[in-house]
Amino acid sequence: MIPAFSKNPVLSAWPFWVLELTPSASLNDVNRAARELTGKLALQMAGAGEFTTPAGAFERDEFLIREAQAVLIDPERRLLAEFWYVPPTLPGEEQEKPQVTAAQWRAYFGVA
Repeated sequence: MIPAFSKNPVLSAWPFWVLELTPSASLNDVNRAARELTGKLALQMAGAGEFTTPAGAFERDEFLIREAQAVLIDPERRLLAEFWYVPPTLPGEEQEKPQVTAAQWRAYFGVA
């Protein structure tokens, strides 16, 4: 697991971000996404090595894909990721913007 993601429980949603899925994804979706991303990495396709998070873009490799798949297959670990799920980008925000400000998070969560 990426150490930076383990310090904040909200960032427990990292497996969904790595596999580019949402909590509504089925077990078949998880396995399919892992296979597709591993194949894209093997073929060195553009964009296969990066994934988007609220904190910006991070690098993805085969180990991280397998780790994310293992988390989402285990019901207890998946429940934590589903509970803390936050979309990798805020609604209406462009994908290219790397940083999310504290004011944006407050607005997103409805905190004044």
